[in-house]
Amino acid sequence: MSFDDPVRIAASLLYNIPLHYFSDAELFRKRIPQLDMTPEKLMNVIASDVCQGLRRSVWNDRLLLRMSAVSMLEPSAPPPKVVVSGISFEEEADFVRSLEPRQSGVAVQVGQVRHPRAWRHPLG
Repeated sequence: MSFDDPVRIAASLLYNIPLHYFSDAELFRKRIPQLDMTPEKLMNVIASDVCQGLRRSVWNDRLLLRMSAVSMLEPSAPPPKVVVSGISFEEEADFVRSLEPRQSGVAVQVGQVRHPRAWRHPLG
């Protein structure tokens, strides 16, 4: 599951930008003249300014809904193990870490850190 997926889809639909522009590393950082910004910047504006402007916990809420939907498919099964990508902010990393112990919420940094405050030692 990714915090980024809904933002990629919304940006693609809203501005008629092919979806692969949001997953191709070169295109992701290439300026789109009509918008005067890159797909990366557009995603940041939609995710932070628009969505989090409406409700700060929007991405955590959405993740919980998606995890609940997966659990509802097989109610007697143990909670699903999920990998969450696209964590950008400290409260998102804290949320993943705070998941019920049986869901083993652990935040691991992979690749470039966009917002360094989101990443601190898991025990500290």
